[in-house]
Amino acid sequence: MIFISISLTTLFIVLFYMANQSFEFATSPKKIFSELKLFPFKLNNVPYIYLALAFICFMLLPIFWGLSFYLNSDANVVVTVFGLAWIYNWVRILYFPKKKEN
Repeated sequence: MIFISISLTTLFIVLFYMANQSFEFATSPKKIFSELKLFPFKLNNVPYIYLALAFICFMLLPIFWGLSFYLNSDANVVVTVFGLAWIYNWVRILYFPKKKEN
């Protein structure tokens, strides 16, 4: 399981680097969020596919790393609940942001 976690982390880094070559995220971190909001609609474009795969790997990282250490214990339930909360919060922040009230 630790091999899968390391492979997933490496895959995330490689895919994010490949997407970064096209979008140049280093210039503006806010651009990451704006491009992540668009990727479900532009999956026919190769940089968006890299970005989508990197985002999916990012969502799965806490689940795989947590389960690689706590798979044989009762803490795997906590890891799974934390992973689901992680995914829910990132999706909520990206696609359903709170509206600012003035």
